[in-house]
Amino acid sequence: MEKINGNDLSAEWSVNPTNSYSHAGLPALDSKFLYYNSTSLEYKSNLTIIDKFSGELKSSIDIGDGVSPGTVMACDAINIVVPTSPSAEVINPIDNKIKYEFLLSKNEATRALACNSEMLYSIGELGIEARNLSNGSLAWTWNFPSDDAAFSSIYPEYIGSNFALFENIIFIRLANYLYAIDLKTHKTVWRHRMGQSASKANIAVSKNGILYTFGRMDDNNFTDQTAGIMAFNLQ
Repeated sequence: MEKINGNDLSAEWSVNPTNSYSHAGLPALDSKFLYYNSTSLEYKSNLTIIDKFSGELKSSIDIGDGVSPGTVMACDAINIVVPTSPSAEVINPIDNKIKYEFLLSKNEATRALACNSEMLYSIGELGIEARNLSNGSLAWTWNFPSDDAAFSSIYPEYIGSNFALFENIIFIRLANYLYAIDLKTHKTVWRHRMGQSASKANIAVSKNGILYTFGRMDDNNFTDQTAGIMAFNLQ
């Protein structure tokens, strides 16, 4: 793991892994630390915590068996979510203990997870599952619409996008539509047709409220998924 200076691309610090690993997931940052998850050749998962300013190793936490390390999420100072497929663990980095774990959808490769200081969102078999961050209990669900698809009928894989949070809305893109779902009412606020075939385009939201996703509009007002970037104003 290296920290690269954005001005001249020089390495500010470098940290060797605490064990031999086959691959690692994308890291997460908070105000003080960097967190990343790695899986060893023996399929053992490990969460490494590094001081992001000095590069000093703070701790390394064994989190058990894991097949595919996903992107770590830092929800707040005491809740770090580590997806290890087929489950995800929520860890308190202060006492280095696993608070709880929950199963991901068997067809979801740990890509669609999001959290804030109160809630944790993941993909279940039937839709979005919202859990209380403090204890992992299920608070509410949003079912996939009957005229859209989140899983391939040919291959058992998740074909939706990642999650994006903005104010009181969570966004997700499935095979045919982009959805905006109200986090208070748990209902769809709006959806936008994205094409007539399954797509796996991710989404991102800027701080000033612009949502970006892959594609461009064609003459039939459908999304041409072969090229381009689309932007939606959320304000």
